[in-house]
Amino acid sequence: MNLTRPTLIKDVAVYLVFLTIAALVGYAAGLILELLLLATTLTGIFLFLQMTFLAAEHQPGRNRYRFLFAGSTRHLQQKFNSNKRRISELETSVALSDKALQRAEADATTSLQAFRDSLSALPDALIALDRNNRIEWWNNAATELFSLSHSLDKNKRIEVVINNERFRTYAANLAPNRAIEIRSPTAADKLLSVQMVRYGEGKKLLQAKDQTHLRQLEQIRQDFIANTSHELRTPLTVVHGYIETLMDHPHADETSTLADTLTAMYRQTSRIKNIVEDMLTLSRLEQDARGPSEMVDMVRLLNSARDEATMLSGDQGHKVSIEAQTGFLLLGNQEEIRSLVANLVSNAIRYTTAGGEIALRWWIDDNGAYFTVTDTGIGIAPSQISRITERFYRVDTARSRETGGTGLGLAIVKHVLTRMGGELSIASAPGTGSTFTCLFPRLSVRRIST
Repeated sequence: MNLTRPTLIKDVAVYLVFLTIAALVGYAAGLILELLLLATTLTGIFLFLQMTFLAAEHQPGRNRYRFLFAGSTRHLQQKFNSNKRRISELETSVALSDKALQRAEADATTSLQAFRDSLSALPDALIALDRNNRIEWWNNAATELFSLSHSLDKNKRIEVVINNERFRTYAANLAPNRAIEIRSPTAADKLLSVQMVRYGEGKKLLQAKDQTHLRQLEQIRQDFIANTSHELRTPLTVVHGYIETLMDHPHADETSTLADTLTAMYRQTSRIKNIVEDMLTLSRLEQDARGPSEMVDMVRLLNSARDEATMLSGDQGHKVSIEAQTGFLLLGNQEEIRSLVANLVSNAIRYTTAGGEIALRWWIDDNGAYFTVTDTGIGIAPSQISRITERFYRVDTARSRETGGTGLGLAIVKHVLTRMGGELSIASAPGTGSTFTCLFPRLSVRRIST
C-alpha cells in the first residue's frame, strides 16, 4: 500500500466531511426531538389552561384569568356555552312534550274508556270488527245477546259467532243503511235485527237488537185485522146484498124518503165493504202470502183499467189516454198488479176535477219497466208526499170519503212494489197535478217471443 501525502490528505478530508455530516444529522435529529417535545409540552399546557378557564367560568372570582386566553379560545368557549344552553332548552322542551304526550295519552285512554262505558250502557248490542271481520270489542248487550266470552271469542270472526247463511251473504256484500233480520244464534225463538256499518280504515261496527217482542206485536195486529176483516165481511155482504135487492125491486107504496135512505145505506155499506177488502189485501201482503206468479199483459191490463176509469168518472167527463210499449210481459201475481193499477187510476179520477186528463204510460228501458199515472188534479203539497202511502192518510179527507176512497190504496201499491223489488216515486205540486211512477226490476220483464 503506497500512501502518498496528497492521497492521505484527501482521505482525511473525506473522513472529516462524513463526520461533520453525521454530527449535523445527529444534531438535527436531536433538535427535532426537542422541538417535538416542546410542542407537546406547549399543547398540554394550552389544553390545561383551556380546561382551567372553562372551569373558572362557573366559579366566582376566577374570571380574572380571562386575559390569558386568545380570542379564538373565548369564541370557542362562547360557542360551547351557547350550544350548552340550546341543549338544555331542547332537553326542557322534550321533557315538557313528553309530559304533554303522557297527559294526552291518559286523557285519550280516559275518554275511550268513558266512551266504551257509555256504549256498554246502550240497550242495543254493539260489536267492533277489524277489516277481516274479527271481533275486537263488544258491549254488555252483545255479551248477553250472543253469549260472548273474552277468553273464547276475542279475535274470532263474526261469521263464526253468527253462523247464518243469510248473514254471511249480507256481511260479504254490505249495503249502506240496510239491516236484515235473522234468528238468534243462541236462541231459535228470538228474532234479531242486524246492521253493519263501515268506519275508520276498513273497520266495521255491528249493531243488533232483539225484535222478537215487536214482531210478536205486529203479528198480533195483523192477525187481529185479518180475523176482524173476515168476521165483518160476511154480515156486510149480506146487508149489502139485501139493500141492493130492495133498491132493484121497489114497492109501489115506497116513498122517496125510503129510497134515499136505501141509497145512503148502500153507499156506506159499499165503502165499508171496500175498506174490509183492502184491509184483507194489506194483511195478505204483510204476511208475505205470495200468490202464483204469471206473465201479465200490461197493455191489456191498462185498457181494462181505462174502461173502469171511464165508468168511475161517470158524467165528470175525465179524458183517459194510454201510451204503452208492446212486446213485453211483466212477471208477477196478476191480482196484485191489477190492484196496483186500479188503485192508482181510481185515485187519479177521485182527485182530478171534472173534465181533467189522466195519462197512463207503460215502457221499458235498461233499468226496468215503468208504469206511470199522470193527472191534472189538485196536486199534493211537498210536506204530504212522504206520508201519503201511510194507511188511511188522505190528502183531502172530505173529497176522498165523498168519492168512496178507503185511504188504503197507496199503501197497497207500495206493498205490491216492495214484494216485487220495485220502487214508487211521486212528483207533484198543489194545483199542477201529480205523477206516480212505478219502477219494476228488469228481471221481472219478459220479451214476447215472435
